[in-house]
Amino acid sequence: MQKFKYNVVMLVDDDEIDNFVTKKMIDDSHFAKKLIIKLSSEEALNYLKKEQNNPDELPDLIFLDILMPVMDGFAFLDEFDKFNDTIKKKCKIILLSTSESFKDLNRANKNKYVSKFLTKPLIEAALNAINV
Repeated sequence: MQKFKYNVVMLVDDDEIDNFVTKKMIDDSHFAKKLIIKLSSEEALNYLKKEQNNPDELPDLIFLDILMPVMDGFAFLDEFDKFNDTIKKKCKIILLSTSESFKDLNRANKNKYVSKFLTKPLIEAALNAINV
């Protein structure tokens, strides 16, 4: 029986190629038993609202892209702050971005929900180092 590091992981990214690469990395490394992919912050927030009373379906870890149309990763974090404590404690957030902007990095480091800031593409060494 394969041992997974996390039960449920959510990937929030509008780039389908990045999602394909990240999904393959997660699958190949047995990082998550279940991977949920959402193409926008809105889709991800709706999923969390829908499953808020079902802790087994809530992600242990959320990989969140910063640069997305309509609602970026930071706007997602503002909305995430409105959730109940059950969701905020269970769902650890890792920002995953192509942005190397110090402004984004500083903003991420100041947000209490952001556990890590990783650059895309996600590599196996970074995935293996995650322990949140």
